[in-house]
Amino acid sequence: MFNIIMGFRETLEAVLIIMILYSFLKKNKIDEKIKFIYYGTFSGIGIAILMGSLINFITLQANESGEIISKIWEGTTELITVVLILSILLIMIKGKKNIKNNINNRLSEKISSTKLYLITTFLIAREGCELVLFVLGGTDTDNIFITTMIGILLALIVAVLIYKSLIDISISKIFEISMYYLILQCGYLAGGTIHEFLEVLQMLDFNSNSIFLYGNLYDLSNTILDRKSSIIEILLNGILGWNSKPQIIPFIIQYTLTFVLFYKVLKNKN
Repeated sequence: MFNIIMGFRETLEAVLIIMILYSFLKKNKIDEKIKFIYYGTFSGIGIAILMGSLINFITLQANESGEIISKIWEGTTELITVVLILSILLIMIKGKKNIKNNINNRLSEKISSTKLYLITTFLIAREGCELVLFVLGGTDTDNIFITTMIGILLALIVAVLIYKSLIDISISKIFEISMYYLILQCGYLAGGTIHEFLEVLQMLDFNSNSIFLYGNLYDLSNTILDRKSSIIEILLNGILGWNSKPQIIPFIIQYTLTFVLFYKVLKNKN
């Protein structure tokens, strides 16, 4: 679920960037520079693919270096993902996530081909790199490629329908809904990050008998809410970040961050 949502959201934003740039050039009758949008798009995608390959290579090397190194790397990628999601959320909560205005502020009628290429490359590469980090450091670990591609294809379909004026859909509503989902997943990932680093400490035999550090707040495994066997829990886990057997500290971190972010959203709306 997480990969589908992130694949959809990041791809839709990337396609909207291309559409806005394209419309800007058409409106100002500088069609001869449209090709630099395409050049920048391909360059941005290429950068994202290279980054994905690099991260995947590091992941493979970490896995081969032993369980402790693997856990440290997993925790690190999750931490980077949490920081990225938090930065996006804080911008969205403040109401400054206006793609069109942000792009138009960087453009002018006398925009050079080089500037247009670099702007497109940077914006597309940023969206692509965010997607790579979200997916590799996210909550879904099964069928990563397939689920992400589903999200990407859905975004492309929606973007084409919008461009062809076949559907009238509120982009702001899509991003608002995705914001609520990101808040839930950000909290879950933050808790997961702490869990990974606690496992490292436990492997190093650091205060290994501490119930507070390594104990579970509750244990609902082997019940209808068991996250590894119940379809209900799998859905709750994918959508709400539910855990049937959470450790104490990760649980506190997860729901403290979640409630703080939701509070900021409600406060900003009032």
